[in-house]
Amino acid sequence: MKIKLYIFFLLISTFVFAQQKRVTTSVDSTKVKIGAQINLTFKTTVDTLSKVAFPEGKLFGSLEVLESYPTDTIKENDTYQLIKKYGLTQFDSGRYTIPSLQVIINSKPYVTDSVLVEILPVVVDTLKQHMYDIKDISTVPNDYSNWWIFVLILIGIAGIANLIIYWRKRNKKPVEEEIIYASPIEKATAHLKSLEKRAWLNEVK
Repeated sequence: MKIKLYIFFLLISTFVFAQQKRVTTSVDSTKVKIGAQINLTFKTTVDTLSKVAFPEGKLFGSLEVLESYPTDTIKENDTYQLIKKYGLTQFDSGRYTIPSLQVIINSKPYVTDSVLVEILPVVVDTLKQHMYDIKDISTVPNDYSNWWIFVLILIGIAGIANLIIYWRKRNKKPVEEEIIYASPIEKATAHLKSLEKRAWLNEVK
């Protein structure tokens, strides 16, 4: 009788544990170099009507979230397998823990597993790689071999400017001086003399 009760409670606890572990956690590597990306993956299987919210943020513990990838959905009969991936990194060497996070399924939180990862330093072999002293700032000598090009350009610009000035002066219309007459009769007499002069010139021609 005691054995049956033990098996019964074991099955119940296994069932409850399976219900609590609806979200599985995995990483593609637990040891990477500084700045390398660690891919963290959460997987869960739900029915078609379930609403799932995966964790978001810029940091998961001490690791920086480089990218939160779109959730992949795989249909399996009447259920969906949801796969959520994150790209994480760290720029200091050492051991870090990706903490337990919460995945909300139908308003109920499910805790993910924590994962220990190691960030390895980048070792520089100074024996194989030659080290050189920092060079002084070098000055670039001025090259005056093409000075004549600049002289020709200046002469050309001056020539074009002189042509423009000459053309404007040549085509400028002379301004007729306005004659001020003492009276309207004097003005009319002057105009008549001008007309007679023009008529005489036409006859001469």
